[in-house]
This record gives sequence, structure tokens and C-alpha cells, in this order.
Amino acid sequence: MKIYAIQLGLSSEDKSYNFNAVKELLLECTIEPNSLIVLPEMFGTGFNLNLSETILGEPSLTEGFLSDLASSQRSWVVGGTVVPATERGWGINRALILNPSGEKVRHYDKIHPMQSLGEDKVHQKGANIELINIEGFEACPFICFDLRFPEIFRRATRLGATLFVVIACWPQSRIEHWSTLLRARAIENQAYVVGVNAIGYGSGIEYGGHSVVIDPKGKILASTQQEQGVLESRINLDELTRWRKEFPVLSQMLPEWS
Repeated sequence: MKIYAIQLGLSSEDKSYNFNAVKELLLECTIEPNSLIVLPEMFGTGFNLNLSETILGEPSLTEGFLSDLASSQRSWVVGGTVVPATERGWGINRALILNPSGEKVRHYDKIHPMQSLGEDKVHQKGANIELINIEGFEACPFICFDLRFPEIFRRATRLGATLFVVIACWPQSRIEHWSTLLRARAIENQAYVVGVNAIGYGSGIEYGGHSVVIDPKGKILASTQQEQGVLESRINLDELTRWRKEFPVLSQMLPEWS
């Protein structure tokens, strides 16, 4: 399956600006049907905790844009947004998953809002790991700070995950952690990992970029640094299956320790 990771310069809180930037970047690509297109966390606004801006017009605004993108490119799409919560007037940091027909087939809500930035005071945390079959891969989305918690990745692996999609607005100041943890999640779970980060600035944060596609052995298949663009790569389920059979680490997991 072909992967198209969109590393976007989120320098504006104007959703239409960022939506148009996505369209312009994809004009430079010839997208294979039934591929996977991935956009960063909260790609319409960047990491913004002002709910009056982030949830404005949601969930229909971002979902509508992603639906048009998926159907026009005949591909799967994963992208981040903030939607209104049903309680307390809060928001939810959410990853939307749409199929090549443009239908929303699943969503994942960020399990670990980042307390040090006050995200836990405005975003209701999620409670469920979500898996969705994408062209034979059991794909599991996570969002940014979730990457620091290997137990949820291991739980997803026990449920059958073969592909992790991590979308983020990860800061430049800790970008080495981003790169290292993504490789660790791939190696320890013998799974493909697609990490898609933003670049630019928002809410006093410089986003670090360094989007990447990693194979189940931890090999970097494609990567970028801090430039805006579309990172392309290809992943192969047969190669993952062979590696898990050749080196059957996962069969030795002890349930009492995970």
C-alpha cells in the first residue's frame, strides 16, 4: 500500500488556509487509488486550545473536507481535528478515518491529553483503542503525546494491529524523542509506523516536522526534516508477516506483564 504523509506548515489558525495548503501540496502528486493519505494532528488550526476557534463549524467542516479529499483521490484518509464534546462544553482531540468513498468509518479520541500544556483542562480524554482494516492492514491511530505510552501500543498489538498511524504537532525542542519513540514502537511491536508531524508555529510552539515511515524491523523507509511537502513510501503486509514468523517475539509476550 502506498503512503502519502502530508507534512504541513501550520502557521495560521485559519482552517481554510490550511485546507487549501493540503490541496496545493497534493496537486504535485499522482495519488494511487486505495492508498493512505495522512495529515497531522489538528491540521486545521495547529495545536490550539482556544475552543472558540477549534470547534467552530465542527465536526462537519473538517469531516467534509476530508470526505471530499478521500473520494476525489479514491484513497483512505486519516486527519486530526477537534470536535465538541457532549459534556462540560469541552472539545475532543480526534483522528478521523475515511474510506476511499469518502465515508467516515471510524474515529479515535486522544487518550492522553497533554497536562503540561493544559490540554487536559479543555479536551476530554478518549477511552478506546480503535483498529480499522485498511487494505489488509489492521491500522491503529494514535495522537501525539500518546506516543510516550508504550502500553497502549502493546494493547493494540494484542488486538491485531500491524500498522500504527501517529499524527502530531510535536515540538522541535523534543524532536529527538519523537524520532526515537516512533522507531521503538515499530521494533517492539513488529509493526509499520507512520508518524506525521506538522511544521511552523502555533500557541508558542515550534513544530518539529521529521515525519517518517518505519518498517517492522525499525528501518526508516522514508523521512523528511522541516520542509513542507508530501512524504511518499510503500508498505508491504507480506514483509511484516514474514518478519513476525522469522523472529516470533510477539508470541513470547507474557499476559501478566502487559
